[in-house]
Amino acid sequence: MTAVSGSDAAVACLADLLAAAGGRLALLVLQLMSRLDNDRKRVLIRQILDDGQNLAALNLVEGAEAGWLAWSDLAKGQTIPALRSAVSGDNDVMKRSAEQYLETLGFLANPEAAEKLIDEVIAAGLSPASPSLGLLRLNAALAGNPSQSER
Repeated sequence: MTAVSGSDAAVACLADLLAAAGGRLALLVLQLMSRLDNDRKRVLIRQILDDGQNLAALNLVEGAEAGWLAWSDLAKGQTIPALRSAVSGDNDVMKRSAEQYLETLGFLANPEAAEKLIDEVIAAGLSPASPSLGLLRLNAALAGNPSQSER
């Protein structure tokens, strides 16, 4: 109800409370994503990545800006170990899920994070030709080709 009819202040307050609660309660913030500012979206995404248990929630993130996720955001939590475990294991469902998460992370990652993440998952056993690395490769390539505004 808050997501649909609450004031911006009420949405922000509820999002902050749920995010502070952590765990599964923080995932309820996903219902508010369309009303959150970019800073609050980043906080939620970082919480999902730190936890590593609910990476499927990344597929529910709406309206997040691209190319901001730093390697430090990925390396400090449980995401990298979870992805390594999934791609190196024998469970095909887990591997397919990990590939979906890599596609989402490819959208969010900055060039440095994309490059390092590619190296991590390939070292863990993901095929270098995996289509799930497409967005990560694109972002990694952007590091060598800065935009006109960055020159």
